[in-house]
Amino acid sequence: MEEKVKGGAEKDGMIDRWVKKHTLLYTGATRHPFILNIREGTTDFSSFKTWLGQDYVFVREFVPFVASVLIKVSKVSDNGNDMEVILGGVAFLNDEIAWFKQEASKWAVPLTNLIVHNTNKNYCRFLESIMSTEVDYAVASTVLWAIEAVYQESFAHCLEDGNQTPQLNALRTVSTPLLPKPLITPRDFF
Repeated sequence: MEEKVKGGAEKDGMIDRWVKKHTLLYTGATRHPFILNIREGTTDFSSFKTWLGQDYVFVREFVPFVASVLIKVSKVSDNGNDMEVILGGVAFLNDEIAWFKQEASKWAVPLTNLIVHNTNKNYCRFLESIMSTEVDYAVASTVLWAIEAVYQESFAHCLEDGNQTPQLNALRTVSTPLLPKPLITPRDFF
């Protein structure tokens, strides 16, 4: 019998098996050098500014993708739980975009006329392909889950005890986070 953990998900359940099967990809994404530099407090400021602009572009493209997942779930789910999770996450996207704008203003990062990196373009094209009506809800929701799982795990690592990011340590005492909140957590779907 599988042991239950926080949030009701099963330890060594579906998520853990997926992560084990794709360990190299998952670790490469969640422990990317940029993420490790944030955690260690060694992020080059120009890299941070580049990330801020590129991630803003991504999140703006992510909104229609999430909306398409919401449309897909409305056509297939008798149970409103999935719809409620996704709908609740949409509100966070608005907060996240506002956070990007605030930080961009603070750090003088222009959010218009950005040169979008090819990796980001390809990622956004991938999301657009999943928005097709030919792609069913199970596939689209799995993509949404995987994106959010990696995002959550990556930035949670930056906030774990022992991080060396002075600004993060100072912000732990106030309500404004340095990093935006994830849309959903991996365990919301399982």
